[in-house]
Amino acid sequence: MPRQDRHQQKSDRNPDNRRDRDSGHNREIERNMAAFEKHLPALVHRYKWQYAVLRKQAIVGIYDTLHDAHLSADKLYADGVYSIQKITQTPENLGIFSNAGLHTQP
Repeated sequence: MPRQDRHQQKSDRNPDNRRDRDSGHNREIERNMAAFEKHLPALVHRYKWQYAVLRKQAIVGIYDTLHDAHLSADKLYADGVYSIQKITQTPENLGIFSNAGLHTQP
């Protein structure tokens, strides 16, 4: 195993590193939600009842099902930093999918 990989694995076990990473993910999720809410009126007209995947404050995909959105986002973003929102008149809390960035692998 390369030296850098061992160092990375050890640093991921450090609770302070996880806390910093989770804090960054929380900020990203909040920014994603703000971006989603900004675009929601236009999205509702075309994609009502579908699911939007957001990353870095951009809508990166629209899917018919939550399952499809989740599978696609997991494949595209190995770091787990993305959000999924259902496109309705008012934003819905989809539990872990609204907060996907909190559920990255250690």
